[in-house]
Amino acid sequence: MLTSVAVAALALSLQPSADPNLRPHEDVPPMTVNVYAPRGISPHLVTETLNEAGLVWNDAGITLAWRVVVGGRPEYSSTPHVVIDDEVGRPAGTGQTPIGWVQFRKPDEPDQEIHVSRGNGMKLLRASQGLGRPINRMPPGEVDVLLGRVLGRALAHELGHYLLRSARHTSRGLMRGDRTIQEFIAVGRRGFEVDAAQRMVAVARIRDLTGADT
Repeated sequence: MLTSVAVAALALSLQPSADPNLRPHEDVPPMTVNVYAPRGISPHLVTETLNEAGLVWNDAGITLAWRVVVGGRPEYSSTPHVVIDDEVGRPAGTGQTPIGWVQFRKPDEPDQEIHVSRGNGMKLLRASQGLGRPINRMPPGEVDVLLGRVLGRALAHELGHYLLRSARHTSRGLMRGDRTIQEFIAVGRRGFEVDAAQRMVAVARIRDLTGADT
Protein backbone atom coordinates (compact mmCIF):
# COMPACT_ATOMS: atom_id res chain seq x y z
CA MET A 1 0.00 0.00 0.00
CA LEU A 2 1.27 3.48 -0.87
CA THR A 3 0.03 6.73 0.53
CA SER A 4 0.94 10.09 -0.97
CA VAL A 5 0.01 13.74 -0.91
CA ALA A 6 -0.55 15.37 -4.26
CA VAL A 7 -1.43 18.75 -5.75
CA ALA A 8 -4.62 19.59 -7.64
CA ALA A 9 -4.76 22.30 -10.29
CA LEU A 10 -7.40 24.51 -8.64
CA ALA A 11 -6.25 27.65 -6.77
CA LEU A 12 -7.43 28.69 -3.31
CA SER A 13 -6.72 31.80 -1.22
CA LEU A 14 -5.59 31.18 2.37
CA GLN A 15 -4.74 33.31 5.38
CA PRO A 16 -2.32 32.45 8.23
CA SER A 17 -3.82 30.55 11.14
CA ALA A 18 -2.67 28.54 14.13
CA ASP A 19 -4.55 26.96 17.03
CA PRO A 20 -2.85 27.88 20.33
CA ASN A 21 -5.14 25.44 22.17
CA LEU A 22 -3.10 22.58 20.73
CA ARG A 23 0.01 23.66 22.63
CA PRO A 24 0.96 20.91 25.10
CA HIS A 25 0.64 21.10 28.86
CA GLU A 26 3.14 18.29 29.35
CA ASP A 27 6.64 17.62 28.12
CA VAL A 28 6.78 15.89 24.76
CA PRO A 29 10.19 14.43 23.86
CA PRO A 30 11.65 15.67 20.56
CA MET A 31 11.83 13.05 17.83
CA THR A 32 15.07 12.82 15.89
CA VAL A 33 14.58 12.33 12.15
CA ASN A 34 17.53 11.50 9.90
CA VAL A 35 17.38 13.24 6.53
CA TYR A 36 19.29 12.03 3.48
CA ALA A 37 19.86 14.20 0.41
CA PRO A 38 22.24 13.81 -2.55
CA ARG A 39 24.90 16.48 -3.03
CA GLY A 40 22.96 18.00 -5.95
CA ILE A 41 20.12 19.14 -3.67
CA SER A 42 20.49 22.76 -2.52
CA PRO A 43 21.30 22.95 1.23
CA HIS A 44 19.09 26.05 1.38
CA LEU A 45 16.18 24.07 -0.05
CA VAL A 46 16.74 21.27 2.47
CA THR A 47 16.72 23.82 5.30
CA GLU A 48 13.53 25.48 4.03
CA THR A 49 11.84 22.09 3.66
CA LEU A 50 12.72 20.90 7.15
CA ASN A 51 11.89 24.25 8.76
CA GLU A 52 8.43 24.21 7.18
CA ALA A 53 7.68 20.61 8.17
CA GLY A 54 8.96 21.32 11.67
CA LEU A 55 6.75 24.39 12.04
CA VAL A 56 3.63 22.45 11.05
CA TRP A 57 4.23 19.98 13.86
CA ASN A 58 5.53 22.63 16.24
CA ASP A 59 2.13 24.33 15.96
CA ALA A 60 0.83 21.18 17.69
CA GLY A 61 3.55 21.30 20.35
CA ILE A 62 5.65 18.52 18.79
CA THR A 63 9.35 19.05 18.11
CA LEU A 64 11.22 17.33 15.29
CA ALA A 65 15.01 17.27 15.59
CA TRP A 66 16.51 16.97 12.12
CA ARG A 67 19.84 15.26 11.46
CA VAL A 68 20.91 15.92 7.88
CA VAL A 69 23.26 13.53 6.05
CA VAL A 70 24.48 14.78 2.66
CA GLY A 71 25.42 12.15 0.11
CA GLY A 72 24.99 9.27 2.55
CA ARG A 73 22.79 6.20 2.36
CA PRO A 74 19.84 5.64 4.72
CA GLU A 75 20.59 3.56 7.79
CA TYR A 76 18.20 1.98 10.27
CA SER A 77 17.25 3.98 13.37
CA SER A 78 14.46 3.78 15.92
CA THR A 79 12.67 6.72 14.30
CA PRO A 80 11.69 7.40 10.66
CA HIS A 81 14.10 8.77 8.11
CA VAL A 82 13.48 11.07 5.15
CA VAL A 83 14.94 10.94 1.64
CA ILE A 84 14.82 14.17 -0.40
CA ASP A 85 15.68 13.50 -4.04
CA ASP A 86 14.23 13.62 -7.56
CA GLU A 87 12.49 10.25 -7.57
CA VAL A 88 9.11 10.51 -9.30
CA GLY A 89 7.27 7.85 -7.31
CA ARG A 90 3.95 6.45 -8.46
CA PRO A 91 0.98 8.67 -9.38
CA ALA A 92 -1.65 9.05 -6.67
CA GLY A 93 -4.99 7.29 -7.10
CA THR A 94 -6.41 10.37 -8.80
CA GLY A 95 -3.55 10.48 -11.30
CA GLN A 96 -2.01 13.54 -9.64
CA THR A 97 1.72 14.01 -9.14
CA PRO A 98 2.93 12.84 -5.71
CA ILE A 99 5.14 15.23 -3.75
CA GLY A 100 5.77 12.90 -0.84
CA TRP A 101 4.94 9.31 -0.01
CA VAL A 102 5.39 6.51 2.50
CA GLN A 103 4.69 2.84 1.92
CA PHE A 104 2.68 0.64 4.27
CA ARG A 105 3.64 -3.02 4.70
CA LYS A 106 0.35 -3.60 6.57
CA PRO A 107 -2.63 -1.28 7.21
CA ASP A 108 -1.07 -0.07 10.49
CA GLU A 109 2.62 -0.63 9.70
CA PRO A 110 4.24 2.25 7.78
CA ASP A 111 7.68 1.84 6.29
CA GLN A 112 10.48 3.68 8.09
CA GLU A 113 11.46 5.57 4.93
CA ILE A 114 9.59 8.69 3.80
CA HIS A 115 10.24 10.12 0.34
CA VAL A 116 9.96 13.74 -0.77
CA SER A 117 10.43 14.55 -4.47
CA ARG A 118 12.14 17.81 -5.39
CA GLY A 119 11.64 16.99 -9.07
CA ASN A 120 7.88 16.58 -8.74
CA GLY A 121 7.65 19.75 -6.66
CA MET A 122 9.49 21.74 -9.32
CA LYS A 123 7.32 20.24 -12.04
CA LEU A 124 4.19 21.45 -10.29
CA LEU A 125 5.58 24.92 -9.62
CA ARG A 126 6.57 25.30 -13.26
CA ALA A 127 3.07 24.29 -14.38
CA SER A 128 1.29 26.59 -11.91
CA GLN A 129 -0.46 29.73 -13.14
CA GLY A 130 -0.89 31.24 -9.67
CA LEU A 131 2.66 32.30 -8.76
CA GLY A 132 2.58 35.80 -10.25
CA ARG A 133 5.55 35.07 -12.51
CA PRO A 134 7.23 31.97 -13.94
CA ILE A 135 9.70 30.04 -11.81
CA ASN A 136 12.48 30.63 -14.35
CA ARG A 137 12.21 34.39 -13.72
CA MET A 138 12.67 34.07 -9.96
CA PRO A 139 16.04 34.18 -8.16
CA PRO A 140 17.15 30.78 -6.79
CA GLY A 141 16.54 31.84 -3.18
CA GLU A 142 12.90 32.71 -3.89
CA VAL A 143 12.39 29.40 -5.67
CA ASP A 144 13.84 27.55 -2.67
CA VAL A 145 11.41 29.31 -0.32
CA LEU A 146 8.35 28.38 -2.40
CA LEU A 147 9.55 24.87 -3.14
CA GLY A 148 10.52 24.43 0.52
CA ARG A 149 6.94 25.19 1.57
CA VAL A 150 5.62 22.65 -0.90
CA LEU A 151 8.05 19.93 0.11
CA GLY A 152 7.87 20.77 3.81
CA ARG A 153 4.11 20.58 4.00
CA ALA A 154 4.11 17.35 2.02
CA LEU A 155 6.74 15.97 4.41
CA ALA A 156 4.68 17.01 7.45
CA HIS A 157 1.71 15.15 5.94
CA GLU A 158 3.71 11.97 5.34
CA LEU A 159 5.13 12.13 8.86
CA GLY A 160 1.50 12.26 9.95
CA HIS A 161 0.84 8.94 8.22
CA TYR A 162 3.87 7.50 9.98
CA LEU A 163 3.04 8.83 13.45
CA LEU A 164 -0.67 8.02 13.22
CA ARG A 165 0.11 4.60 11.71
CA SER A 166 -2.68 5.10 9.22
CA ALA A 167 -2.87 5.47 5.44
CA ARG A 168 -6.25 7.17 5.68
CA HIS A 169 -6.88 10.77 4.67
CA THR A 170 -9.24 13.21 6.35
CA SER A 171 -11.60 15.84 4.95
CA ARG A 172 -9.60 18.71 6.48
CA GLY A 173 -6.43 19.55 8.36
CA LEU A 174 -2.92 18.18 7.83
CA MET A 175 -4.09 14.74 6.74
CA ARG A 176 -6.10 15.91 3.75
CA GLY A 177 -4.69 14.16 0.70
CA ASP A 178 -5.79 16.45 -2.14
CA ARG A 179 -4.21 19.92 -2.17
CA THR A 180 -4.04 22.93 -4.46
CA ILE A 181 -0.74 24.57 -5.28
CA GLN A 182 -1.93 27.75 -3.55
CA GLU A 183 -2.48 25.85 -0.32
CA PHE A 184 1.05 24.55 -0.50
CA ILE A 185 2.69 27.95 -1.10
CA ALA A 186 0.49 30.20 1.07
CA VAL A 187 2.43 32.20 3.68
CA GLY A 188 0.24 30.89 6.51
CA ARG A 189 -0.32 27.23 7.35
CA ARG A 190 -4.08 27.36 7.63
CA GLY A 191 -5.53 24.02 6.57
CA PHE A 192 -2.48 22.05 7.78
CA GLU A 193 -3.51 21.78 11.43
CA VAL A 194 -3.10 18.70 13.63
CA ASP A 195 -6.26 18.18 15.69
CA ALA A 196 -6.31 17.18 19.35
CA ALA A 197 -7.10 13.50 18.70
CA GLN A 198 -4.31 13.21 16.11
CA ARG A 199 -1.89 14.94 18.44
CA MET A 200 -2.67 12.47 21.24
CA VAL A 201 -1.91 9.51 18.97
CA ALA A 202 1.25 11.16 17.61
CA VAL A 203 2.59 11.96 21.08
CA ALA A 204 2.02 8.37 22.23
CA ARG A 205 3.83 7.11 19.13
CA ILE A 206 6.78 9.49 19.70
CA ARG A 207 7.05 8.39 23.33
CA ASP A 208 7.13 4.77 22.18
CA LEU A 209 9.74 5.48 19.48
CA THR A 210 12.00 7.51 21.73
CA GLY A 211 11.61 5.33 24.81
CA ALA A 212 10.33 8.28 26.84
CA ASP A 213 8.47 7.68 30.11
CA THR A 214 4.71 8.07 29.96
